[in-house]
Amino acid sequence: MEMIVNNTLFYKGKDAFLNNLFKDSEYYFFNSYKQEKNQKGLAYYLYLQLLSNNYEKISKLYESNREDIKGFGFYSVYWAKYMEGDFNEVYDILDRMLEEEHYFIKIFAIKELAKFGKIKNLEETIKDRLKYFGLSYDFPLEEQRASIILDYLSKRYHLALIQSKTLLKDNPENNDLYLDYLEICFSAGTDDTIKEALNNPLILEMAKKDSRIMLLLAQKLYQFQEYEKSKNYLNFLLGVFNTNPVLYYNLGNIYLNQLKYIKAIENYEKAIEFAPLFDKAFYNLAICYFQIGEINKAIKNFEKAISISKNPKAIYNMAICLIERKDYEEAYHYLNKIPNWYNAKNSPFYLKEKIKEILFDSLIS
Repeated sequence: MEMIVNNTLFYKGKDAFLNNLFKDSEYYFFNSYKQEKNQKGLAYYLYLQLLSNNYEKISKLYESNREDIKGFGFYSVYWAKYMEGDFNEVYDILDRMLEEEHYFIKIFAIKELAKFGKIKNLEETIKDRLKYFGLSYDFPLEEQRASIILDYLSKRYHLALIQSKTLLKDNPENNDLYLDYLEICFSAGTDDTIKEALNNPLILEMAKKDSRIMLLLAQKLYQFQEYEKSKNYLNFLLGVFNTNPVLYYNLGNIYLNQLKYIKAIENYEKAIEFAPLFDKAFYNLAICYFQIGEINKAIKNFEKAISISKNPKAIYNMAICLIERKDYEEAYHYLNKIPNWYNAKNSPFYLKEKIKEILFDSLIS
């Protein structure tokens, strides 16, 4: 005989949520999980913590209730780990989200994995992973957001932008809709559209309430060379997420662009402290040391960057440092590792010819 599950509290929570009674819905969802043993109650209780910017609580609940996190519950946990900078956990959560039958969760995971460069063929992944029937969702907003993400991934940018803006206009109290709009706007909008978003009073106000939106603004302001505004946001975020290596890295990039190499070094070293395989941080750290004349430290950090990613740019600059140190044979060795397609002001071939001339001259003398 099949057990009858009582979901009364969950549906009360759902009704309260749809009417924007978030305190009431929080009460009902939490008690739905505790009293009705409803995992969806936990998922939406976590989501309400996300909307309240309560990442620490999400992480604690995840650690103590891992087995009960399913479906939509992964969404809030993903963002908590993302903002904390725990990227090993982030990738693991995204892989688990891909296996879920929740419509929004599956397509969201595809979008994020594509953003991280973890999907080789996006079109094939969508065809393989995303079925348009048999997938579940609990709130209409999830289906609408999934549709917008699909348009975005399918490069229907204008449609995705219009739909995200319309959905935001209809639901101005939902943080996630600002996030959706900004992500699409920042990656596919015109400069004028982006600047308008960066100065929109409603978006700026929501950034004070949602750290994810603040981070998006900080990153885009950096790209528009609004360094001081970006720096202010990043410093605020580091006051909350002080183990996130990406925040330190982004701050280091600002100082590097402002030619404040010592401050940049401090931040890149913090990034590496929390992410020991952060090749881009090692690379930029090496650049800073080169700029202040610390050639040996530059070489050490280029070596580390190369050991992690084999980036031709790092190999080339490693050779430059070795030439600067007059270690010509070792520089020649590194120049030989650079692929033929790599372009630079002074090509690897040109530098190798120059090294040959120097070594030949030294033999003659």
